[in-house]
Amino acid sequence: MAYFIRRVNAELDRSLKGVDDRVMQMLVEHPWPGNVAELATVIKRACILARADIVTPDDLGSSLRDTSLPGRQEMETALRVAVRGALHQRLIGGEPGKDSPFHEIVGVVEEALVREALRVTNNNQVKAAELLGLNRATLRKKMTEPSA
Repeated sequence: MAYFIRRVNAELDRSLKGVDDRVMQMLVEHPWPGNVAELATVIKRACILARADIVTPDDLGSSLRDTSLPGRQEMETALRVAVRGALHQRLIGGEPGKDSPFHEIVGVVEEALVREALRVTNNNQVKAAELLGLNRATLRKKMTEPSA
């Protein structure tokens, strides 16, 4: 656990000291249908949302409730299938003069990412930007663009 906390502290310039005993118990009891990457993701998300220097159960939110979380490969495959379907539909039935299919679909994906990051962080722009790997100015720009 200390390894993940040190890694997140370095990556996000935080100074978290660790997790409280209840969080450790929750992590130990979780069935972990994914792999170590899933654990790292849950810890990073909790560290981003942490309001104090110790991660609490509130910081975990709903991260551990859904044990059917898809792995990265399944998520990427589902995203590819959805994008392929949308592209096919857009290319076949597209209206002349509209934005390019590429920009249209990228805009939809960006909007979904920004909205979800803001929802997960209770509209905290700094934390949402960290979660997405953006700086705050870029996030704000994405929020004000017509597609976001």
